[in-house]
Amino acid sequence: MRTNLPEEIRQAKWITKEGQQIIENAREKADKLVSEVKEKTNVMMSEQELNKDAQTQANEILRRAREEELNIIKGADEYADEILSRLEEEINKIMVILQKSRMKIKEGTVADYDINYENKTTEAVHDNKKTEAIKEEEYEEEEYEEEEYEEEEYEEEEYEEEEYEEEEYEEEK
Repeated sequence: MRTNLPEEIRQAKWITKEGQQIIENAREKADKLVSEVKEKTNVMMSEQELNKDAQTQANEILRRAREEELNIIKGADEYADEILSRLEEEINKIMVILQKSRMKIKEGTVADYDINYENKTTEAVHDNKKTEAIKEEEYEEEEYEEEEYEEEEYEEEEYEEEEYEEEEYEEEK
């Protein structure tokens, strides 16, 4: 037995050594797996943070865009309301004039009625008459200039024809 004992001790040492080697390999693999898992977790967490940051930025951009949209709509509504209000005032003024005119027609004194639409109506008519008179004068001036030009061209053509005839007459001699 004693002779077998050193062999068995050697085998036990070898088994212990192999067991330690297996345990060490298992620890290395476990450490490697833990390290890989930590790395993947960090990558995933950083991706999640990036996604979260991107989502936050996108939400902020959408919020600002909606706010701007509401401001534009509000401004357009205010502008439209202002224009419609002015139009309503003008229509009301015209309605007053129409009502007064109808009353005068019913009274038979339309000729006596002086439309004073803040002096705009009469001034506008007066301005229109002035504008028409100016346009008519300009038109007459243009016609006169065209006639003068045509007369000058006609005279030049006659003069050239006379010269040509004189040259032919002289050549014949």
